[in-house]
Amino acid sequence: MNREDNLQIIENSVTQETYKKIVSRNYSDDVLNYISGYGPTIEVFADTKYKTETVHKLADALSNHRISTYDMMDIMKSSVNSAKNEPYTDDFIKNIGITNFRENMAAFLTSNTADVSYNDIISGLSSGIYEENTVGRLQINDMLASEMRKAGINLTVESYEDVNYTPVQKHILCERINYMRKSPDWEGVRKSFAEPIISENFDDMIILDTETTGLSPSYDELLQVSIINGKGEVLFDSYFKPNAASWDEAQAVNHISPEMVKNSPRLNEKAYEISQILDKAHKIVGYNVDFDLDFLWLNGAGGSNDNFKKVDVMQMFAPIYGEINEKYGGYKWQKLTKAADYYGYDWDSHAESAHNSLGDCYATLHVYKSVLSDLKKKEIFSEYCKPLDSDDDLSGKLLILVPEALNEDNQNKAMLFFYAESAVPSVVDGRPMIVSGKYLADDIRARYDLDAILGIADKDKLPAWAENKLRTLEKEQLEINAEMKQTAYDENMAAYRYINGLDDHDEPSEQDDDDYSYENLSHSIFLDEIKDQYADFRDNTLRMTAKDIFAAAYEITAKTAIKEKLVNEDVMLSDEQETALMQSDNMLDEIYQDWLKTDSEDFADLPTVIVNTAEYRHLCSNLEKQNINDSAVVYEEETDDTPAVSTCRGR
Repeated sequence: MNREDNLQIIENSVTQETYKKIVSRNYSDDVLNYISGYGPTIEVFADTKYKTETVHKLADALSNHRISTYDMMDIMKSSVNSAKNEPYTDDFIKNIGITNFRENMAAFLTSNTADVSYNDIISGLSSGIYEENTVGRLQINDMLASEMRKAGINLTVESYEDVNYTPVQKHILCERINYMRKSPDWEGVRKSFAEPIISENFDDMIILDTETTGLSPSYDELLQVSIINGKGEVLFDSYFKPNAASWDEAQAVNHISPEMVKNSPRLNEKAYEISQILDKAHKIVGYNVDFDLDFLWLNGAGGSNDNFKKVDVMQMFAPIYGEINEKYGGYKWQKLTKAADYYGYDWDSHAESAHNSLGDCYATLHVYKSVLSDLKKKEIFSEYCKPLDSDDDLSGKLLILVPEALNEDNQNKAMLFFYAESAVPSVVDGRPMIVSGKYLADDIRARYDLDAILGIADKDKLPAWAENKLRTLEKEQLEINAEMKQTAYDENMAAYRYINGLDDHDEPSEQDDDDYSYENLSHSIFLDEIKDQYADFRDNTLRMTAKDIFAAAYEITAKTAIKEKLVNEDVMLSDEQETALMQSDNMLDEIYQDWLKTDSEDFADLPTVIVNTAEYRHLCSNLEKQNINDSAVVYEEETDDTPAVSTCRGR
C-alpha cells in the first residue's frame, strides 16, 4: 500500500489532532503501513516520546524479525525513561538473540542513571523479570534488582513509580506477560530457552548439498557434491569437471570457476561411491533437498534406496520465518544464508569451506538442529502453555518461560516456571514444577516429559512419586465428591419436596430422584478436577447450581405445569379464577425475585417461597378434585406478619 493510501486510512481512523501528530513525525512508509488501520496503534505512535529516527530503527528490527509486534508496542508505549534509553537503541537491537530477551527489554525500559555502557549493563544481568505482587501490581524480582544495582542501574523514584505502583494492566512489560494469557507469545518463548531442546537421533542421517552449473537437472551438470553425517563428520566431498566449458551465471553465485575444477574427476568416476553412501542412509537432509537429489539421480549417483526419509529444511524453516509469498500464497522459501543467520550460525567456524557445498552442509545441519529445537519448544509450548480466557483468574495460572538461574550448574537449563501469587510450587526434590493450568496429573506428566527431553529425568523416582501423589489426591477427591454429592442431593431433594408439597415421609419417585440427582447437576469441573484446593469453590458453585434448579423447578412445576394440566383435563376456569391465578403468580414472582437478589444459598431462608408454593399447589389440587367449573376463588391478603396465601373455596 502506498504512502497516500496509508495516510488516508490513518486520517479516517483517528482524530484530526492525532493525524496531525503522525504527519508531523514524518514516519517512513514501513511505519505507516504497520500502524494504519488500527486506531489504538496509531495513537501510541502519535504520542510516543521516542524520536522518529529511533522509531525507524525499531521498525527495521521488526521487519527483520529481530523483535516482534508486541515488543514494538511495548517499547513505543514506554515513555518514562525513553529519553534516557534512546541513545542505547542500537545496542539494544544488537543484543537481541545474544542476551536473554526479557532481560534485554527490562534493561532498555528501566532508567539507566549509571555512567556505564548499555553492553556492560546487559552483561551483568543473568536472571529474573518483573513480577506481579499479591495486590495486582508489579515489582522487580529481588534478584534482578540486585543485579541491576551491581551493574550500575540506580532505580530512581520515577522508575519505582513506574514499576511498583502501576497497575499490572498498564505496565509496559506486564502487558507482554498478560498477552501470553490470551494468546501466548511464541517468539518470546523461543528466545527464553537458553539451550536447544531436541530429541532427534542424528546417528542415522546424512546432510547433502551440491553446486551445479545451472538450475536444470536435465541440462546442467554437477560441480561439487558434499555429504556429512549428523555429527558433522565429512563422508564425501569432491569437485567435478563438467562437460561445459563455462557457467558464468552459476559461477557468480557459487564462485566455482572452470580453472578450479579442470583437474577434478568426472562425476561417473565417483557415482558408485556416492550411491553407496545414499543407500545406507535412513534419512537424507538438505536445504531444497529435491534439487540435489534430482541432479544425483539423473546422473546415476542417486543410489537405489527408496526407503529413506527425506527432510527438506527449507520447507521446515519457511513457516518459522513467517514471510508470506504474496504472489503464490503460503510461506515464502528463504535462502540458506538467511536461515543460518536467523539462528546465529558462525560461518567462520568452517571458513575453509564457507562458500561451497561442504560449507552449506554444515550450515544446513545447524539450521536443522535449530528448527527441530524450535519445533520441540513449540510442541511443549502448545501443550503446556495453552491460552487462557481473558476472564480467567490470574492466580495460579499464568505461565512464564525464563531460563532457570538457581545455580551455576543448571543456569542454562530451560525450565517452565509456574507463576503464582506467593511461590513457585516444586516437586519432591525441590525443582520447579510445570503447571499446565488445570489438572495436576497433566502437570506432573509435563514435568517428567520436559525432564526427559533435557536428559535429567529420574525414570524410577519421579513416576513412582507421581503415582503415589495422584492416588492420595484421587482418594481425597473421591471423599470430597461423595460428601458434596450427598449434600447436593439432600438440598436439591429438599427443594423438590418443598416445590411439590411432599411431606417428610413421602418418598420421591424414581423419576424425581433422577431429575434432581447430583449427576444431573454436575459440571466437568466438579468431577474432573483433581486439585483438592478447589473443593470449596466447587461446593459453592454446586449450591448455586442447586439454586438455579430450584428456580427452574419453581417456574415449571409451581406454575406452568399445573396450568397445562388444568387445560389438558378441560378444567375450565372462571374469570375470577383466572384473576386469582394471575395474582398468585405475580405474588410468588415478587417473593421469589426478592430472594434471588439476596446472597443466601440456604434453602432454610425460603419460608415465604415455600409456604406460598405449597399453598398454590393446594389451591390447584382442590380445583382438580372438585372439578367445579363455576367454583369461586377468593384471594385473601394476610397481615404483614404472616405470609400471603391463596385459598380455594367451593361455592
